[in-house]
Amino acid sequence: HFAADRYRVERGPIGEGARFVAIYDQTYGSLRLSARILEERTLHGILEKMAVIMKLRWEEGGMEKDSETAAALGEILACMGETPEFISTGVTPAPAETTGRLVRVILPGSKGLNLRSNNEEFIVESVFYSPHYNGLAYRGCGCEGAIAVNQDVKTILAIDSLIEIPGESRMGWYNPESGETAEIS
Repeated sequence: HFAADRYRVERGPIGEGARFVAIYDQTYGSLRLSARILEERTLHGILEKMAVIMKLRWEEGGMEKDSETAAALGEILACMGETPEFISTGVTPAPAETTGRLVRVILPGSKGLNLRSNNEEFIVESVFYSPHYNGLAYRGCGCEGAIAVNQDVKTILAIDSLIEIPGESRMGWYNPESGETAEIS
């Protein structure tokens, strides 16, 4: 699936009104799909197949050769030989939300996206204070289907390394005094 739109705000080098295309697979693993699509050989192959399909559509009379889509595809294909430029928009994870002494966390038994590991899904088994991170941390493991996942290996992540999956992650409050978690009511 895909969607196309324009940026509504300026963010780093991307100006307001700049166009973009989002490619997704209807699951929260979409970020992994996007990462794989952006691998050089994969992206180049996809674009070449798109060009072949567009040529067939032209020959059938289903698309104009000078269409905006054809022009955009031509420009993208022409850029494929250039060295990629990596752009950072300066986006960082939000600090842990607190209310009084409680800290908002992803609850054990739920999952989030691991920002430090290609946005792969991560199952939270517990939340605890880690002297190593000098703050809260999650203990858990990667989900099945993640790259090189071993369910027997437990991983420790700083709290800001894991983000919630909207509509899927169960969120709650962690009490640093007692070490207990409670669902948000």
